[in-house]
Amino acid sequence: MSTRLLHRWKKRIDRLTAVILLLVDYYPELKQTLTLLAGIKGIAETSVIALMGVLLLPPGLSHREWFKFARLEPKALDSGPDTRIYAIPTELG
Repeated sequence: MSTRLLHRWKKRIDRLTAVILLLVDYYPELKQTLTLLAGIKGIAETSVIALMGVLLLPPGLSHREWFKFARLEPKALDSGPDTRIYAIPTELG
């Protein structure tokens, strides 16, 4: 894939993310969900938005309980001094 094409996709994702965040501000329940999911170490903003779109979470769960409900498990995917932690699904389906 060309660098130019990747750059266009990144810009598109950034624009969509901005619009989604504006919409979330209008709905307190969505804002609370976004805040709880974003508070989980290893989940970036783009992943939080994607998770919000596919998960139907029962009300009243803590962010840790939501993490387990989504069957996510943080795992180090890089080694070395600049190790990053990512949330990846432990089970698909």
